Amino acid sequence: MSIPFEDFLSENEDEYDRWLHQAESRFDDDLYEARIADAPFADPWLIPAEATVADAVKMMQKVRNGYLLVGDLSDLQGVLSERDILHKALASGRALDDLRVRDLMTANPETIGLQDRIVTAIRKMAEGRFRRLPIIDATGTVCGVLSVRNVLRYLSEYFQDEILNAPPEGTRIRPDLYSG
Repeated sequence: MSIPFEDFLSENEDEYDRWLHQAESRFDDDLYEARIADAPFADPWLIPAEATVADAVKMMQKVRNGYLLVGDLSDLQGVLSERDILHKALASGRALDDLRVRDLMTANPETIGLQDRIVTAIRKMAEGRFRRLPIIDATGTVCGVLSVRNVLRYLSEYFQDEILNAPPEGTRIRPDLYSG
């Protein structure tokens, strides 16, 4: 026995609306208050401002991370990313051994506090077009780095049931398969 397409569609739309409402409610109630400390984040990798860019590249390769904090845990001077090296160092035409990290780093980077909300980090990342944010604790000491990947991992774990049970997109059943 076949189901009329209109009935099938309205039944599934109601289910999707219920699912969406539940997800929105959970977001509004719980996730809005979630803190950076609740999310996974990476340990900071530090390099001195006077190091050569060649040394920074070697360190990035060794630790398999394309983002270094410049300075030390109590004195964050800047950040250096693979993109900084690609866009600034290669454009300068100088050898990587002749350039210092301080020449390419982004000074006074935007940071996020360990007790700040995750939604604040998302806003900062979106507005500043940052893929990573250094995390500082209440004393101003660097304690980690939050990446877009960390945020997505947290959200996917938080909404695990909703993600696993989300209706598939783009898989509509053709109306001609149902009689009406």
